[in-house]
Amino acid sequence: MFKFKIDKEAIELLCEVMKKNSLSEIEIKRGSRSIKLSKNNNQSTIINTVQENQHDKKEQIGNIKNTTLTSKLENTVKAPMLGTLYHSPSPNSKPFIKVGSKVKAGDIIFIIEAMKTMNQVKSDKTGTVKKILVENAMPVEFDQDLIIVE
Repeated sequence: MFKFKIDKEAIELLCEVMKKNSLSEIEIKRGSRSIKLSKNNNQSTIINTVQENQHDKKEQIGNIKNTTLTSKLENTVKAPMLGTLYHSPSPNSKPFIKVGSKVKAGDIIFIIEAMKTMNQVKSDKTGTVKKILVENAMPVEFDQDLIIVE
């Protein structure tokens, strides 16, 4: 039926991540392979996938499992709005934070652009950044996990 393998386990994990984080769309890319799930108005799920080698597939499943585990953590800072997230105030500037950075409640950790306005994202937790969950210049949704703080 299909001319390429469909990784059912990866799709199920992505569906769980979408449900737990109330996302309407999620896409994972690695090399020439991508998996994209999105809900349309009828609440059905659309799946797009491209063939890639077995090594990258195993690595991607491991990353998805890690994302699923981290979404259960309570030590996350969440997005206060939807928009495009930036790690630094300008393209040539250093990022506000990196893994291992110490943050205090009220520190600026990202900027989210919404409707051509740059909005500061401040940490509501104090601790050390364990993991940054969103890449630079990627869209985020309201209440999406952005970082894990220890």
